[in-house]
Amino acid sequence: MPQILHVLVCVECKTFQVHIVKKSSNKWNCKICNTKQSVQQVYTKGTGAECREVVQKLNQARGQLEENQKLQDLSVAQARQETAPFESFTDAEEPFCEESYESHSENYGYNSVAISSTQRSQSGILSVPPAQSKWQIFLEDS
Repeated sequence: MPQILHVLVCVECKTFQVHIVKKSSNKWNCKICNTKQSVQQVYTKGTGAECREVVQKLNQARGQLEENQKLQDLSVAQARQETAPFESFTDAEEPFCEESYESHSENYGYNSVAISSTQRSQSGILSVPPAQSKWQIFLEDS
């Protein structure tokens, strides 16, 4: 009569393991982290060879899932680092102020150029009619 084994998973290290069925108690110790625990779920019952094959497949699948999760977390962290320097430069936080621009230009001796609201779009980019050069607004009237 072959011995019956169970496939169990540890609650601490999440490793699948094969354990011999005992009549006296449903307590068992994890072979990896040595945590004493009770049987919560039996994934498979069978002979030693059958249970070992199931444990190998389950642990391999768990390892691949963890690896994929780490790669995904790493790619998200890299994407955040790449976009982090640009997050502080948004138009909503610091709107363009013509008064501060004019006072700044007067302090440093520059001719102030009045930019009409039709020339400035909502995104902060100057829009110039196609018949006029985009640099014309910065040139002095002759």
